[in-house]
Amino acid sequence: MASIFRLKRAISSKLCLFAILLATCILSGNVLTPAYCQDESRYEFFPWESCLLLTIERIEQSGKDQIYYANIRDVLRGSFSKRNPISVYVLNMGSGGESPAVRRFTQGKTVLVAFNSLPPNRFRKHLKIYNEYFPLGDRDQDQSEIDKLKVRLANSSFPYRACVDATITKNKFVKKGCEACHPGRIDIEATINEVYLPDALSQAESSGVLQEKTIPKTFHANLKKGQKLKAFFYEDFARPLKKGQRYIWKFNPVYHDEKDPERIFLGLNGGIFSATNELNESQIQALNTESKRFEEYLQEVRKHMQAQLEKSWTEKQITSYISKPELRYIPRTPGVVVTEGNVLSGQLGKAVWFSGLTDGKPCGEYQLQVHQGGANFWVLDSGYFSNNVEMTQTKFWTKYYFDMLTKCGITYMRVQNKKENKELIPVRDQMFLQINEQNQIEKIKCRLLNEKILEAKIDQEMNLFDFRIDETPSQIWQEAYDQRIDNMNKVWQETLNYEKW
Repeated sequence: MASIFRLKRAISSKLCLFAILLATCILSGNVLTPAYCQDESRYEFFPWESCLLLTIERIEQSGKDQIYYANIRDVLRGSFSKRNPISVYVLNMGSGGESPAVRRFTQGKTVLVAFNSLPPNRFRKHLKIYNEYFPLGDRDQDQSEIDKLKVRLANSSFPYRACVDATITKNKFVKKGCEACHPGRIDIEATINEVYLPDALSQAESSGVLQEKTIPKTFHANLKKGQKLKAFFYEDFARPLKKGQRYIWKFNPVYHDEKDPERIFLGLNGGIFSATNELNESQIQALNTESKRFEEYLQEVRKHMQAQLEKSWTEKQITSYISKPELRYIPRTPGVVVTEGNVLSGQLGKAVWFSGLTDGKPCGEYQLQVHQGGANFWVLDSGYFSNNVEMTQTKFWTKYYFDMLTKCGITYMRVQNKKENKELIPVRDQMFLQINEQNQIEKIKCRLLNEKILEAKIDQEMNLFDFRIDETPSQIWQEAYDQRIDNMNKVWQETLNYEKW
């Protein structure tokens, strides 16, 4: 069961291809999302990790994709430096096969864009952005609106899940040998005098459907007053913390150390320390409301997530989808990963959804699924809250047949032990329905990864037949479709031999 949650975004190119095939298509909006709070007393639902004001300096073509070189005029959210140059690699995919950035990024233009991203690495020289969103649409940037949004995003940010008043009893810096990874480790021990944020299971989480075992469980420290806290984290240099001094300490627990269950790992950043003798009375008093504010924030975020999903799938569509065993989730293909922090979840008819928070902010990704035990597991949708739209019947059947073809192709290749065959991989956003005058679907047409066109007719039971590639009968597709349930069962049986679902 855990295989769906072990996979990270930075996966191999082959799995990345499957991720693209199985993920929700990336759409964009010209206006503010429905969840945008106009009431300034409430928190902002803004499910993007970064929001930058950019001036596009030049554009370069890289095959079908484009690279944008820009200067950062302002940082409304994210770990970027103002006025530093930035290069952005944008995949030419999305609604209509084109990323929204391709339409809005023009040379010399200043644009406000929110996005999630993959950082540059040794294989990729440029920032890779996805799920792009333009808060002010195509209008000229209004500085007053930008300033207002910046303040609201700052007010809605909760970067830490734990906050305590603690007295440091040990602070040791250990030099490490691997300069490329983490040159130093800090070991800290402290006595907790007061707890402001305990990093405990919140009401917003416990009110979901966390008893469902396919929803990932994340670590909570459950800090308590009087506790002897032992922790460690990686950092370049030792911190000037004094033994015996009290600090207000804000941090994000990651997990218990396997070798010492009482010790908590804090990742690559141990949070922030503020000496209590340097804080005034009003600042310390404000900490007493932190737990309540955080709970209200989580409740508000969860409410927005639930509301957006209720506008997408209908109960009838969910029932139709999960009635097909061949549309089940394929083991060892990517799913949404939540590795730490808070998991928020909810229910939509027979389906449940879950999503996580990154640094206290909505990560934007969600997964909608139905699990009836064992191999009876369907992932109906995975994507971004900012992008999900009402699932019309046309959109439903387009997705239905795209998923059907995708899973027929993958399970066939697995069972036959065949290498990746581009003729068995359909291209998202290149699936089309042919509808007759009686509003019935007669045929599907889809472009394949090898650029050829696959066609199939639809009978009265909505089953496919007469597969053709570029108008020539296709034996391989007919076999993949006819054997689809057997192939899916074989893939699951292989998984259940060594995994428990």
